[in-house]
Amino acid sequence: MQQNRDRTEKKRIQKKSRSRHRWDGILIIVCLLAAGMYLAEALITSARNSNIQTEIVDFGKVESFQDKTMVIVRNEKVLLAPAEGYYELIYPEGERVKKGLPVAKSKNQESLENYNYLIELLDARIAMLETNGAQASSDNELSKINNRLEYLYRSVQERIQKGELDYIDKLKKEIVSLNDKKQYFFPNEKMLSKNELIAEKERLMQEKNNRNSTVYSNMVGLLSSYYDGYDSDLSILNIKNLTITKLEKIQNVPSIDYSTEKKKGDPVAVIAENFKWYLVCEVFPEDIERIASEKPVTIEIEDKRFVGYLEDFYKGSDERFVGYFRIEDEKFDFYEKRKYQARVIFESSDGLAIPNKAVIEYEGKLGVFVVDITGVARFVELAEVSAQNENYTGIKYDPVQQSSVDVLKLYDEVIVNPAGIKEGQRVR
Repeated sequence: MQQNRDRTEKKRIQKKSRSRHRWDGILIIVCLLAAGMYLAEALITSARNSNIQTEIVDFGKVESFQDKTMVIVRNEKVLLAPAEGYYELIYPEGERVKKGLPVAKSKNQESLENYNYLIELLDARIAMLETNGAQASSDNELSKINNRLEYLYRSVQERIQKGELDYIDKLKKEIVSLNDKKQYFFPNEKMLSKNELIAEKERLMQEKNNRNSTVYSNMVGLLSSYYDGYDSDLSILNIKNLTITKLEKIQNVPSIDYSTEKKKGDPVAVIAENFKWYLVCEVFPEDIERIASEKPVTIEIEDKRFVGYLEDFYKGSDERFVGYFRIEDEKFDFYEKRKYQARVIFESSDGLAIPNKAVIEYEGKLGVFVVDITGVARFVELAEVSAQNENYTGIKYDPVQQSSVDVLKLYDEVIVNPAGIKEGQRVR
């Protein structure tokens, strides 16, 4: 009996031992699985964190812009040659001139003084013939001329000896003038009668007028030598009749060539009104969305920047939108050409430049993930974006706020392509 009880107890103990060993094995397996999963997750996290790329936030100019081909529309007046001849501008180009001011003249006016002497003398000779006192007056006048010539010849020699060469050209011109006058005091077969003298005077008057061709400004504006024949088509009055198709055909031409002789009626100068002028170009819906009417934008041409205002836009007969920017800035020499390659800058920021690859919308807010000194990702909202282009987002830099934990700071390390990153996540 006792022996049976001992065998039963022994079996119970053996069964209990086998059960305990089985649970120990299960526990070991669970622990190994848990350790494996933890290790795998750690390896995955480590691998993922090792692939996280970052960039340092630095200063930079961020601009949103569009490059445009622009045509200048302005009010201008073309000044024409009153007679044949070679012309030159009296004032430098770009000079602001008043209405009625002489702005161009023929180049051959250096002998104008000679013509005045000769015409005065002819008037005197004609008057002498009319009073029959020609001979006595002629002898007296001729004596005066000869005395003056003798004095001038001596003066030329003295000036040469003293080295005062600046005066010699002026003296020589007077000598030539007086010698020309003398021809009317000697009898000759070509000029004996009063009628012949009158005809000679008329000829000299005509030559004088041709040589004395002066061009006067007919409006207030800037003096220019650029003329392309578009003064009517590209005037402010005609601005709403333009089409992009027409503007694309506009070509710049050379300025007026003052080394060639001009015929009567040829352009010799242009006065461009500088109170208001426009830059006209094609605009697209996305341009119009970014530019409010009368909102200032920056326009850059040939490294010069100035302010413009989109005054209006319309659809031309070619179904393309024409926009015109009013310019009230005198920094650009708009009178030198008609067509320019320009850059319209819609937004500009001189502050912190953040790579667009780092900008993300997280929990309804636009911002970036910054890696702090402990290696943890921290989301920072970008409250006010000043400008954005295809590569960078620009925000203002305020050194006073740099101590705040809620703002992006200069030289912060931001995560590039932060999809899947969470606030507080350890990234290194």
